[in-house]
Amino acid sequence: MHSYKKGLLWSGLAMGLALGGCAGAGTPAGKVTYASAESFMLDPVAKTNIYETPFSISLPVELLVTVEQVSEEGVQIARKMADGTRGKRKPINVTKRGDGTFSIIDGNRTYTMMRGDGARTLPVVISFPYTKDVKDASELIRKNELARGQFTTKAEEFRQALGGALELSEGLPSLGEVEARNKAQFQGNPGGVTDILNGRLVLCSAADMGRAIAYAKGRRDLMAIDDRWATQAEDGSMDAIAYLVMDNAVVGQLRITCPELLAVGDIADCLQGFVSGQAGNHKLRKVVRRVAAAKRQVIRAAAAGKGEAVDALRPQFLAIGAGLAKAKDKQAAEPLAAQLEALIAGL
Repeated sequence: MHSYKKGLLWSGLAMGLALGGCAGAGTPAGKVTYASAESFMLDPVAKTNIYETPFSISLPVELLVTVEQVSEEGVQIARKMADGTRGKRKPINVTKRGDGTFSIIDGNRTYTMMRGDGARTLPVVISFPYTKDVKDASELIRKNELARGQFTTKAEEFRQALGGALELSEGLPSLGEVEARNKAQFQGNPGGVTDILNGRLVLCSAADMGRAIAYAKGRRDLMAIDDRWATQAEDGSMDAIAYLVMDNAVVGQLRITCPELLAVGDIADCLQGFVSGQAGNHKLRKVVRRVAAAKRQVIRAAAAGKGEAVDALRPQFLAIGAGLAKAKDKQAAEPLAAQLEALIAGL
């Protein structure tokens, strides 16, 4: 699973996530401020229908984006339920969209109703993207299979708009695999796995990446985007993962990349072999850090248009990687790390 979903609790770490990195391009300057006293108070309109939890925070309605078409009938259904048939509902579930706003995963009808009634802020819980309204992994797989055609159509729309080559997954993971991943990675959320439907769009060149990410952010069906192009991931990845939502609420993943990055994949892989293999070796800790940093630099160089220079040095990079794979101590690894850094300095 991609780095976007690693290392954080499913419940969202709501306060930290909300107050970090959300004053982006999607926030109208001077119009919305939620890192203020108001963000810690429950809106008087919202509290007629929504309760708070220890993990919720109030966000301005201007920052919330619906990813479902909500009809007037849907609003009336929400209103009838709010009139006493179920009592107050839990906070709305949202995920960081990637442009400073938040996509609503669960609660689109409630949001539409409450905003129409004049609510300025709504209690939300921030989580990672997931498929809502599934009771178990078996239903998740079934819904993904039903949504395959629509996911293919959406991915093809990306290709037609941006060019490049599209590759789509064909098979489905086993029930046991999905159950295990939901339990291990998503605290048992039955809709946690979002790459059952997945694909890869390889653009014509790295120069197209910015335009592709802007296109993805402009789509109504974008639930979230993991933009590792603007901010390189810790593992060196430089691409983008678009999380797209289908009509039946299934979430699929489309990876957007370019030939320049694929061309250095073998170099990155051979260096990563040493980093992963020696990650627990305290004596080689500093060398591991140097090699990991070198890997990130190689990828950045390719993304910056230095692919030909990297390619010319490919034999040397691979030879160093092979040497590192055999290095078992500091004396053997340090000279190879130095050679690696010298190669990168010459790019």
